Amino acid sequence: LEITIVGDSDEATVIDIVGRTFAALPARKATAVPRDAGVWLRFPDQPPPEIRLHHDGDAEKAAAAAVWPLYVATPARRREELTLKLIVRLMQNDVYTHVRQELGVSYAPSVTSSTPDFGDQGDIVAIVETSPKDVERAVVALRQSAERIAHGSFTAEDVEIARKPLLARLAQLRQDNGWWADMLDGSVDTPEGASEPMTYPDIYAALTLDEIRAVAARWLSKPPIVVVVTPKSDAGTATANQGSGK
Repeated sequence: LEITIVGDSDEATVIDIVGRTFAALPARKATAVPRDAGVWLRFPDQPPPEIRLHHDGDAEKAAAAAVWPLYVATPARRREELTLKLIVRLMQNDVYTHVRQELGVSYAPSVTSSTPDFGDQGDIVAIVETSPKDVERAVVALRQSAERIAHGSFTAEDVEIARKPLLARLAQLRQDNGWWADMLDGSVDTPEGASEPMTYPDIYAALTLDEIRAVAARWLSKPPIVVVVTPKSDAGTATANQGSGK
């Protein structure tokens, strides 16, 4: 068990507060628990067939998601993790351009990544909320966006456009207690957690175009797990189309 406290408190005050609360609880018997004893999210080696679901909500709303599995993150792979965050920003810009501006099938498409240390397997997730009539085009657009990024179809200028907001956001987060609490969480096992975040700006700045393209090819060239969600009223049509081979 680990307690992380951030904010404007001196060490003596923190020790006193913890001593009167958490440390005052009855003693527990120490039990060794292996790190892999938990239940973690793991993706199959091969993506399943396209997953199709139906919702009970607005008949004019549908959604499509594409998921690219990554790896189980560790501090040793932090540079690759930050590279992936930059790649996510590149793909976000690409999806925004092609899905919203060119196709006009979604107002706010999003691309995110999740890479918790020693926990769930990481992933990149692209989501588009759209109309039932446009959802198939949205799936195609997400796949094509990933293919462009995987093939390195972006320039040094594109990288800078993606990198600047990341650096600005990082500078902002470093002023936030919640962010520091997240960074320090688990520092009993990884003591570098207290100082490592200070290196992130330099890592982002040092990432080269070739390095970014290599990481993008490694992870986005794989087929994604695709999920399509349409209104329940479309279920009969979808079943008939699939049965006729359309």
